[in-house]
Parts: sequence; C-alpha cells; structure tokens
Amino acid sequence: MGLLEKFFPKRQQIEFMERPWPVTFDWNSIDPLDILTAPMTRWEALTIPGVARAHHTIVSKLAQMQLVADNGSGVENTPQPTFLDRGDLGEPPEFRMWLTADDLYFHGSSLWVVARGSMGQILGARWLPRERWNFDGEYNSFGAVGTINIDQAPANPNDYLLFNIPMWAGLLGQAQRTLMGARDIERAWTARMRAPAAIINLEVSDDAELSQEEVDAYVKAWQQKHYSGAPAVGMTPPGVKMTVNKGSLGDGDLFTKSRDQIRTDIGSHAGIDGGMVDSTGGAGSLTYETQEGQRADFYEFDLPFWTIPITARLSLNDVVPNGTRIQMRFRPVIAPDNIAASALQRRFTTSLTGPAPAEPGGDTSGQQEAV
Repeated sequence: MGLLEKFFPKRQQIEFMERPWPVTFDWNSIDPLDILTAPMTRWEALTIPGVARAHHTIVSKLAQMQLVADNGSGVENTPQPTFLDRGDLGEPPEFRMWLTADDLYFHGSSLWVVARGSMGQILGARWLPRERWNFDGEYNSFGAVGTINIDQAPANPNDYLLFNIPMWAGLLGQAQRTLMGARDIERAWTARMRAPAAIINLEVSDDAELSQEEVDAYVKAWQQKHYSGAPAVGMTPPGVKMTVNKGSLGDGDLFTKSRDQIRTDIGSHAGIDGGMVDSTGGAGSLTYETQEGQRADFYEFDLPFWTIPITARLSLNDVVPNGTRIQMRFRPVIAPDNIAASALQRRFTTSLTGPAPAEPGGDTSGQQEAV
C-alpha cells in the first residue's frame, strides 16, 4: 500500500475523512453583481432542491451496489479481487463509490489511484479529490486521450484508473443554462416570499416639511417592518401617503410551476424520470402500482447510464484478467412486499446481465404484474 500512502499521507488521511468538503456554501464570497452571470459551482448547484434530489438518488444507489467479478456469464469468480469490497486508509468502499458517483454526476469523470502487486494486480484503490488532479487532453467517443497530472506532475498510467462517461461533461458542463435559470427562480421566489407586497411607495406631498434624512429614516423603518415577517403596524406622518402594489395574482402559481419544471429538467439532464426527483409535472395521483413501476423503470432504464461506465472501466485487462467482467450487483431495496422486491431484482438483473433464469417450479407472471 506504499503508493496509496504516498498520495495520502497520514495527516491528510484524517483530515479527508473528517471533512472532505466545506460544510456550508459561503454566499458572501461572491460579489452580488456577479451572482446572476457567474458560472454555477458544485456547492451552489447543491443548494437547488431538484439538483440535490437527483444527486442523492443517483449517488446513494450507486454506493449501495456491490462490485462483483464474474466470468461474463454470471458465475462469480473465486476468490474475488480484494480491492472491490475493501477500503484502504480508512475509506470504506461505499464512500469510494459515493465520491466517484458525485464526480460523474457533476463533472462526468472521476479518478482512482491504485496500488499494484509484483504481478501488476491491483491490491488497493482509492478515490482522489478533483483538486489534486487534472486531465490534459480531450475526451472522445472511445474515452480519454491525453495525460493525467496528479499534484501538478504527470502520473504513471499504472497508478490510476480514470472513469468517464462518453459525451457527458457532467451537470455543471452540460446544464449551465438550466442551473442558472433554477438559480434565478430560487432567488426570485425567496425574494417574493420575503416581500409578498411587491412595491411599497411612500409618497411625500409638496407641503410636507421633511428633510431627506427624515424621508430616508421612514423608508428604512418600513423596510425593517416589511422584512421582519411579523404583521407590519406603523404610522405615516402628515404629508406622507402609502400605496401598495401587490403584484400579479398569478405570481404564486408561476413560481410553483417554474420550480416544479426545474425538477423535471434536472431529472432529464441526469437521465432519470421527473417523478424520481419529486416533480409532479404531467403526473396525476400516484398509486402503489405506478410508484413501483416507476422505481423498476429507474433501475432498468435510468441507472445503467451511470453503472455501465464504471463496470466497463473496471473490466479492462489492466484491472482484471482477460475474460473477467466486473458487475454491479443489486442489493435488496425496501419494498412493500417480497413480490415487488423480487420483480425489481429480476428487472434490474435482466437490464445489466441479460435474462435471469426462472425460479424452479415458480410462476413469475403474477410477480411481473405487480410491477
């Protein structure tokens, strides 16, 4: 494990496990004048509910799945490569996959550093933070062509595994327009909630003997009452008249539909159904059957977009011997009954490894109908 210890000194191991990322996003670090045009960052994107929901759905499911080596026909190899289910330097394999999926979601690529034995076999693998590596080259339909730099120095190809999704630059690279629109909607919605009355005008008549300082003081006082959240009770001096513009009565419906549509759009970018990110657009009341069918469709049609690039990279000959394939096996999910869980298992297994054999003496027709 000398190579992994080289990339992760002891002190850095502890810091990494305690706080891999900042706890909060520092809004004060951005000039207010730049917020509307600044490119979206990962930290800011996760403050958008639809982005966070899609992220948590995809990342948690990938982290929940198990990496298994087989002969390409579903028969598991014995023994299994130890790095698949073992964490090194205090990092559980679930965390490694969680961080890898996060990279793929936002950036479209991720990097593991690996330690190899005397025969070239991988003994250990660990995810490397993006700020410590960069790719000097280009991605094409067949993968990445170029040089990987780790800590600003060219790395030996035997020391890392690069994961990338073909023709996908991550949510930050391919959905900037949608993300910036979502940011605008969130800012407009929160501002509207802070100030339900869009405009309050304090009109000063000509006979009012008020100095500019007194006018500013009245404006500030009403602003404080307006933003306090409590019912604003106050008075206006002689010569001052208040008028309130309540705005369009359709604003509330506009914000609701816009925020819901953003969830649908984010789900489309991430390749998952809008219902998986709590979007209600185009959906009626969800019943038990439609929820189960939606979940099954997620495993069969949506999740392979994220699993295939990972298993394909781990199945290359520089990772496992020729003829060995790495699969991501489905772990049991919480389901209302065993029939629904069995149907989900069968549909997911079929989507990744081909048709699963029928259970001896079992009738699967009823189980299929439950989905």
